[in-house]
Amino acid sequence: MPRDHLPRQVATVVNLRILPLAQAFDDFLLSRRAMRCTPGTLQHYRFSAGKFVEWLARHGVTDAPSIVPAHVREWLAADADRLKDTSLHARARGVRTFVRFLHAEGYAPALVTFAMPRLERKRLPCLDADGLKRVLSSCRTPRERALLLTFADSGIRREEAACLTWGI
Repeated sequence: MPRDHLPRQVATVVNLRILPLAQAFDDFLLSRRAMRCTPGTLQHYRFSAGKFVEWLARHGVTDAPSIVPAHVREWLAADADRLKDTSLHARARGVRTFVRFLHAEGYAPALVTFAMPRLERKRLPCLDADGLKRVLSSCRTPRERALLLTFADSGIRREEAACLTWGI
């Protein structure tokens, strides 16, 4: 019988795996390694989500189904006054990824959602037309001039320019 003619089975029981939170965290890190996250990303998850798991353990939360949004908010609020907004936001991103993993893998029955900390919008400095003329006049070679015009015309960043290669 062709596959599309087979009756579909609907799961009626939630498959909820209740494991200690530390084991779920180890599984999370293993999943990120399997996804080939960069070493820096893995370190970020170890730090941000790891600190959250430690905090939960100190507050008596040892399994994923017990995590509620208030836990995340309380954990973030504890450091909100002493961290830069980008650091606090980075920690929240790590925890958000972790709690999404817990739900997706069946460790937690409900998705833990919370509002991300607000990021201050900083306006990057830029040159006006006169400033650009002054900088271009200081160029010693056509190559320097071409690179500066590339920056000005495209908005490309220094690291992106360093990675440019001739067509592939």
